[in-house]
Amino acid sequence: MKHDYSKDMVPRKIVITPASNVISHTGRCITLARELKRRGHEIVLAGSPGYLRNSQIVSENEFGYYELPDFDREEAMEALRTMKKAYNRKIFQEHLNAELNMLSKLNPHLVIVDFRLTMYVSARVLRIPIVSLLNARWLPQYFMGKYEAPDSHPLPLLTKRIFGKRIANFLWPYLIKLIQRYKLSPFPRICKRYQLEVRRYLPDILIGDYNLILDTKLWGPTKDLPQNFKQVGPIIWSPDLPLPAWVNELDESKPSIYITMGSTGDSHLFKALFESFRDTEFQVIVSTGGQIEVNPDALSKNLYVEKYLPGEEIMKRVDMVICHGGNQTVYQAIKTGTPCLVIATHLDQEWAGQEIQTHKAGIFLTMVKVLANPSLIMEATMRIFNNLMEYQKNMKNLQEDLLKYNGLKGAVSGIEEFIQQSYGH
Repeated sequence: MKHDYSKDMVPRKIVITPASNVISHTGRCITLARELKRRGHEIVLAGSPGYLRNSQIVSENEFGYYELPDFDREEAMEALRTMKKAYNRKIFQEHLNAELNMLSKLNPHLVIVDFRLTMYVSARVLRIPIVSLLNARWLPQYFMGKYEAPDSHPLPLLTKRIFGKRIANFLWPYLIKLIQRYKLSPFPRICKRYQLEVRRYLPDILIGDYNLILDTKLWGPTKDLPQNFKQVGPIIWSPDLPLPAWVNELDESKPSIYITMGSTGDSHLFKALFESFRDTEFQVIVSTGGQIEVNPDALSKNLYVEKYLPGEEIMKRVDMVICHGGNQTVYQAIKTGTPCLVIATHLDQEWAGQEIQTHKAGIFLTMVKVLANPSLIMEATMRIFNNLMEYQKNMKNLQEDLLKYNGLKGAVSGIEEFIQQSYGH
């Protein structure tokens, strides 16, 4: 019988550091923080205040908080979608200095990291144990699924245009290493400076002392995981907000769509979506995430737009979701059994879109293609509605698999087991 470590667990101080300008990373960290706090641990959230100090996301004084610099969201998206570097040496050192200062002051027992890359260096420098929150596709050394060369980055897109899709897919493992080596060039120098093991590529940088893969095995199949890895399923987060009053005014006899782009959308894409559904038969509910300013008077009457919405509750009330392919949003759609049109804005989201299309639970497009030809939005929407029962049935297969998991429970038990092994009683 497996030992229940929670019964004899001494409360510990835990610092949780997400990529704090991305709502999906922040949201699942907040969900995890609440459960760890409920179990008696002292929790400090660290990052920029945009989401971590937003009262619609985190209650005031719910956790300890330490402000750290983080990437501007627009700059980070530009770095993902272009050849621009996000990590120049100056920014890297600023983040590193702030983290080292924080960790020295707080002296936590554990750091939980969700894609805040510099924290993997800072915690190692001070020899603080790291729990890393991961998705299977970030780990090609263990991922059993298929990768395809994306359209959302200029280098693989150019390779496709010159050599064709088949050769581009073959070259993609080499191209992604080339891209990462260029964009993450400060990492080896910093590792050498602090006499750490040199890590050049993302799949190596992201590895902690203990690692939680937040995917189902159907969605993110893995192989040969080491003992310090545990695949627990997703930690699904949705803001705890009331439903708007207008929800009761929706006509259940009309087709309904929910549009959300998480925190990695694009104002041009929102505008294309608004225009595509203007004065149509569809009831269209939109969560902007504050990424575009909307004049309510300029909207057609079939559009219902809010800055934030309880996504999971809205998905239960609609026929279809149009999203960016973000991890949290896609898992919410799977949980509610709602077919998706994924319009990916960067390569990680393309992989999610490809997976949705592979399982025939939706359709996959990219922002690059949609902005070049906005008519694709309505074409894909009609394909889903014309075959809605088939898409719903296929999404139900993913939903049934998801229901086998309790990602939050699995993550917390894994973390407490790791603490027990690291510190004892």
